[in-house]
Amino acid sequence: MKAIFIIGTAGSGKSLLSANLFDYYTKNGSFVGVLNLDPGVENLPYTCDVDVRDYVDLVSIMRQYDLGPNGAMIMASDLIASKIDDLQRDVDNVNPDYLIVDTPGQIELFAYRTSGPFFVQNLLLNKKREYFYMMVHLLPHQLILFQWHFLLHQSNFD
Repeated sequence: MKAIFIIGTAGSGKSLLSANLFDYYTKNGSFVGVLNLDPGVENLPYTCDVDVRDYVDLVSIMRQYDLGPNGAMIMASDLIASKIDDLQRDVDNVNPDYLIVDTPGQIELFAYRTSGPFFVQNLLLNKKREYFYMMVHLLPHQLILFQWHFLLHQSNFD
């Protein structure tokens, strides 16, 4: 099994890329599974084979611990790591050639908290692991224009 982790900022197109990779590999004869790791997503452009929302519910975390959305996402990222055995069992039941892992939009939670690297290192630990990492950095044009204007203003070129 080969795991493809799709990592990027919120709104960069990770889920859409995951859906397109699923379609591409499926059309080329591979058996593909998709693991959604975003507990806060409401709609996805693909059908999940394994979904973290079956184990970690963001709204319940917000209510139970009186947290806002950001605090709940921090707690959820740590809870996801504690559910790795359940998620691994679900992945094993699917047993795809390729596992596309659609990570949360809050890249700092997945990439820089210990729970994200723990998940990557321990998923499929007892299996032969082959990972591909795809970093998605698509930025809206408004952000690019803002950065360009900011740099131009700071450069003393009027």
